[in-house]
Amino acid sequence: MEFEAAQQRWRYEVGRLILAFGEIEFGICQCLVHIPATNQWEALKNEDLKVKANAAIEHTQASNLASSTKQRLIHALNSAMQMAKDRNLIAHNPLHLGIFTSEAGGVDFRLQVFSLRNPSIIMTIDQLSAVAERATAVALELIVLAGEAA
Repeated sequence: MEFEAAQQRWRYEVGRLILAFGEIEFGICQCLVHIPATNQWEALKNEDLKVKANAAIEHTQASNLASSTKQRLIHALNSAMQMAKDRNLIAHNPLHLGIFTSEAGGVDFRLQVFSLRNPSIIMTIDQLSAVAERATAVALELIVLAGEAA
């Protein structure tokens, strides 16, 4: 029963992260539609998140938005790019049961995600929860600020 509860928590947090990134993509889309002098979304919609976010940063820097709004938008866009690595780790790698030696000399078991390309890169449930929370906040910030720029 404990294993099933742990799996459920993973599913919940993965869902939060993936949904937040959908909202981040929407926020970036809104930035590319409303901030440049001409809509840039159509030209960039098939590009990677990093390309779209960098274009949104360029247009934000060149815009007539208030300095504080520019700073907040650029910070949110940079945060989104940084968190994309965590999103990709979760989206493209397996959840597995890790077996560890505890400090007391016993055996501990922990569900975690590890990179198939580099198994030393892992994410625990607590790390995932923190990233999902941060991604949710960044998504909200992007959508609100893009709305203000419209």
